[in-house]
Amino acid sequence: MCERGHSFDVARQGYVHLGAGRKLPEGDTAAMVEAREAVLPLFAPLTEKLAQSVPTSARLIVDLGGGTGYHLSHVLPAGAHGMVFDVSKPALRRAAKRVGAVLADTWGRLPLADNGADVVLNVFAPRNGPEMRRVVRDRVIVATPLPHHLAELRATLGLLAVDPSKEERLAQTMAGFELAADDRLEWTLDLDATQATQIIAMGPNAFHGPVQAPASRTTAAVRVTTWRK
Repeated sequence: MCERGHSFDVARQGYVHLGAGRKLPEGDTAAMVEAREAVLPLFAPLTEKLAQSVPTSARLIVDLGGGTGYHLSHVLPAGAHGMVFDVSKPALRRAAKRVGAVLADTWGRLPLADNGADVVLNVFAPRNGPEMRRVVRDRVIVATPLPHHLAELRATLGLLAVDPSKEERLAQTMAGFELAADDRLEWTLDLDATQATQIIAMGPNAFHGPVQAPASRTTAAVRVTTWRK
């Protein structure tokens, strides 16, 4: 319940709906969420780097667009609380089994107090710069794909390319923060046909129809930046 007396119910699946005021986008489908859960362990180098970037002193970590809470649940220091914000109900049903889960549009005003979160995570998700600056106390950790992320798989199947202006747009979004760390990770993914198909099905390519992928060796390439307030 808020200070004005508005109350918000906890869904039986465990997440709280704080998206009052307007209709929210649907977010990732149940099929996309299932595919992502199956292949996220393949991105262990990314999860490890995120964990290294989170200070052990953090008490509240918020993952904006955090989906199922997979990364967040693996980076929480001892005694810290984690909270995922997302619009996908299928994702939040899974997130609620790991961390706090909130249904809310990360493009709008976040239901968080000013300077209320020690750390904000943003992993392959939309970035609301003004709101991140308002709610974070210490740092924002952002993961974005590099131009050659999954390049071999994308070339084979004609999939969507990574936006070449992504780094420029990230710098604009994070204006007002200080870039404290800039790490670029690269590793090889040896995928069987099922895993390759799941990687395609978990992202935006899934909205363009089903794709059956062959076994593939492809490059994972991710930039992880830390921005201090």
